[in-house]
Amino acid sequence: MWRGYALIKSGNYEEAAEHYARIDTPEAAFAEGMARLRNRQYRPAIAAYEKALTLRPDFAEAEWNLQVSRAILEYVESTREAGDTGEEAGIGADDVVFDNEAKRGAQTDTDFSEQEDAPAQMQTAEQWMRSVDTDMGDFLRTRFVQENAARDQP
Repeated sequence: MWRGYALIKSGNYEEAAEHYARIDTPEAAFAEGMARLRNRQYRPAIAAYEKALTLRPDFAEAEWNLQVSRAILEYVESTREAGDTGEEAGIGADDVVFDNEAKRGAQTDTDFSEQEDAPAQMQTAEQWMRSVDTDMGDFLRTRFVQENAARDQP
């Protein structure tokens, strides 16, 4: 268990998950779920939490993390669906599509090379991902505060 913990602390989530998967205890299944969740492997994390609950049905932390993992997976999948690029319809991400057939809005062109701070605005996906805070505790805390505030409003 300590080796898996050290692997998680060093950021080797995949290796930690594989290590914990070889141990057949509810605690190891729980830790495997944590490692997989941090590695953004949501479905395997859910399976690990379900295994932990199978081994110990009264494992409250595993039940909580299972619910959170399912909520994260649902959010990720709905966001992915909402951001559909249309590739299934034969439209690629780099294709130009004009859809102003109803003549609403104005025709505009954006040339980033004319803007002063264009390099600062344009980041690669890798640069953006490095700047994102991936601390799950902060993410969940913020999300639950927002949900609670929305529920309290009339």
